[in-house]
Amino acid sequence: MAEDDDPKIRLLVAQNPATPRTVHQLLELDDSQHVRAALARNPNISPKLLLTLARDYTWSAVPIRLAAALNPAATPEILALLAQDQASLVRQTVGQNPQATAEILDHVRQRALIEALYALDPWLHMLALGHPATQIEHLIKGVNSPW
Repeated sequence: MAEDDDPKIRLLVAQNPATPRTVHQLLELDDSQHVRAALARNPNISPKLLLTLARDYTWSAVPIRLAAALNPAATPEILALLAQDQASLVRQTVGQNPQATAEILDHVRQRALIEALYALDPWLHMLALGHPATQIEHLIKGVNSPW
C-alpha cells in the first residue's frame, strides 16, 4: 500500500501510527508533499527520519516542517533546527511542542522580536521596542529607526 498509485492511500499509510518504520523509509522520498507531511505527523516515526524530513528547506516543504515541529517524537535537536527555520510560521509552531526547551523557546522569541523590530510596520516596531525581552543592542539600533 505504501507504493500504491493513489497518493491518498499512501497518505493514509504514512499517517497511521501502526505502520512499520521500514515502510516509513519507503514514504520518505514520496513525490507527494502531502504524504511526506503525513509521515512527519506520525508519532511513531523514528527521530532520525523526522530529522531528515525537517531538513527539507524548500519553500514547498513548509507543511512538512510544520508537521515535524508539532510531532511529539521531535527531539530537542530537531526543534532547535526548526527554531532557526526561514519560515516564521515554522519557528512559531516549535513553541507549541511540549518538548521545546526553555533555550529553544527563548531563541524563537528573540528571533521574533528582532524581526518585529526591523519590520517596516511601525506598529510591530513599537511592540518590539516596548517588549521587556528585547535585547539592549537591538533597542539601541531601534531608537535610531525612522519609525
